[in-house]
Order: sequence, then structure tokens, then C-alpha cells
Amino acid sequence: MDIHGSLLAKTQAYLSALSWGVPAILFYQVIRSYCEGFGKTRPIMKIGILALLCNIPLNYIFIYGKLGLPAMGGVGCGWASAIVMWIMAIASSLYISKSELFKPIKLFNQWQNPQRKPLGSILRLGIPIGFTLLIEVSMFSVIALLVARLGEVVVAAHQITISFTGMIFMLPEYCHGDYDPGWPATGAKTVKEQDSLRPQACCSPAAFRWFPAALCI
Repeated sequence: MDIHGSLLAKTQAYLSALSWGVPAILFYQVIRSYCEGFGKTRPIMKIGILALLCNIPLNYIFIYGKLGLPAMGGVGCGWASAIVMWIMAIASSLYISKSELFKPIKLFNQWQNPQRKPLGSILRLGIPIGFTLLIEVSMFSVIALLVARLGEVVVAAHQITISFTGMIFMLPEYCHGDYDPGWPATGAKTVKEQDSLRPQACCSPAAFRWFPAALCI
């Protein structure tokens, strides 16, 4: 592809730095899914907030060269993200080992050989989900590759747009608990109580979908 030399060099250096955090983020995703499977989403949220709070100063330090470090520019974002990935992996490991719920399981102490039958059932469920996520993520990645030849400003604008749409996407997702097992969280324990809340459950997602559309316009 016809990509500007400076952009190509920065991208390669950024990905090289970011690659040091890939093992950590893969490990974290396993722990995250494990916790969410038990309905423990609040610790994952707290770890995400911790990662954000760490990412802000680390980006500043590595990008602008503070605390005696050289200014790395965009490459510094890669190193900051890699460090944050390891922070998330360590934090999730500490939670699993210290939590009263998971402590009796001894997840890191009782290792077993892979079992074909349970793994097969998990793969039958997980492969379609993973393939769906791959398509979703790869679409944005392919677009980034296509616009890369247009220069750094266009690539930066594309990334800003992706970040904005990702934030907007989460607003309607917040209301997707209208007809799922999230009903008990609203206090509706009977069918009659659930029926009384259905108008609210239908209107809230619609409102959250129209609000992002209005922002984009």
C-alpha cells in the first residue's frame, strides 16, 4: 500500500511497543469473561476505571517525555497502553485470588489437563461469537488501512470518529436489559409488575437510540 514513510515508521514502532502488552490483555480477557460468567461485573468495571486513571498520566509521561524519559510522541501511547494492559492483568489476578467467591475455587492452584468434551462444547459456543467480534473489529481495521495512504490527519480523524461512535454505541446498549433476566434488578418480581414496566422498558432504549442520532446531526 502507498503509505507515507513517516506514518509507516510511527505505526510500526507503536505496534511494536503495544505488542508487549498483548499476552497481558489476553489473560485479562479470560479473567474478565470468567468473572462476568459469575455475574461479577462491578470488579471488572473498577479495573476498567483503574486502567483509565493509569492510562492518562502514563500517556502524558511517555508522549511528552516526563520523569527523565525521552519524548516518544505517538509511540509513547503504545508503551503506555502496554503497561496499562499488564496493570489490568495483575489487578484481575489479585481480585480472583482474594475474592471470597473465587478463593475456594483455587483457580491458580488446581491445574488440570485439557478435557476434550468440555472444550468442544465451549468452542461450539465461542467460535461463532469470536467470529462475529472478528468481523466487527476487522471492518474498522480495514477502513483504517484504506485511509492510511491519505495521511496522518485523516487517520487521526478516523480514530476520533471510531472513539466517538464507540461511546455513542454504549448508550443504547445500556438499555438492552428490557426483556432479559435484568428484570429482577428493577424490583419487578411478578409478571404483573413486569407488565407495568414494559412501557418504560420500551421507551428508554428508543430514547437512547434517538439521542445519539440527534448528536450526530
